[in-house]
Amino acid sequence: MADKATLPTDTSIDSFLQEDRKFECPPHFAEKAHVKTLEEYEHLYKESVEQPEQFWARIADDLHWFKKWDRVLEWNVPWAKWFVGGQINLSYNCLDRHVKTWRKGGELGPIAAPSAAEFLAFLP
Repeated sequence: MADKATLPTDTSIDSFLQEDRKFECPPHFAEKAHVKTLEEYEHLYKESVEQPEQFWARIADDLHWFKKWDRVLEWNVPWAKWFVGGQINLSYNCLDRHVKTWRKGGELGPIAAPSAAEFLAFLP
């Protein structure tokens, strides 16, 4: 009879890849970015860790809510409920709300794509 197989006790994976380079983005790109600098990113990250409810409430305010939430977070370990009592439609936020904005006539990227209004015109 064969001996029982022994499993290794250390199941971690060693990684020898170490990347320390930083790639700065061109100023004309950074000025149009949502987060423009590393310092701004670090500030946002710190807030997201130290005050997550405040951070995510501010981020969620950028979306269209049909009914704003009553509580940002309801945490009963191990369950979490975000934006309790809120009503949101993600497809509306991704497409419909932009029909009335400056984005409706512009291209979505370097390849010509239909605007939100043009896309909606195809729907029955």
